[in-house]
Amino acid sequence: MEAVFELLDYLKSTSITIPLTLLFSYGLYKVYRRKQAQPSKEKEYSDHSSSDSSSSIDGDMDDYFKLVLVVRNDLKMGKGKVAAQCAHAAVAAYKLAKKQPAILKAWEYNGQTKITLKCETEAELMELHQTAKAIGLLSNVVRDAGQTQVAPGSRTVCGIGPGPCELIDQITGHLKLY
Repeated sequence: MEAVFELLDYLKSTSITIPLTLLFSYGLYKVYRRKQAQPSKEKEYSDHSSSDSSSSIDGDMDDYFKLVLVVRNDLKMGKGKVAAQCAHAAVAAYKLAKKQPAILKAWEYNGQTKITLKCETEAELMELHQTAKAIGLLSNVVRDAGQTQVAPGSRTVCGIGPGPCELIDQITGHLKLY
């Protein structure tokens, strides 16, 4: 019991009270800002526009959304080349998602999570792409212009999503991080 009283006396000292108060205040501020930024559930993104994509996934704010970039490991691209190819895939994914406002808003609300994974062959990359499209996910494949490290027309990266994590994980859950 004496230890409890010593702890309370320690907590009363200003050297610990001020940092705890600041930490608590910051936590309240973050909660308040998150609630302010959270869109109204009443609107629920009824702004569905038509799309060239076959995606039928709805952007529910309660789901976690992400974008997965699958890089072909067999091409042995340099780091800069991989970064550029992933950027192309991310931009293409964003353009596809703009045609699905509910998906785009849900992904943005979840922090625009992006995960980079690797596969070993072009056949595996294309199988992932086809499977994603078959279950209604947004998906794109980047073809390189062939001006630097790889042959022209080489399929380098597949962007899957943005979409619900559970669905994307069904397709890419077995792959390793790049």
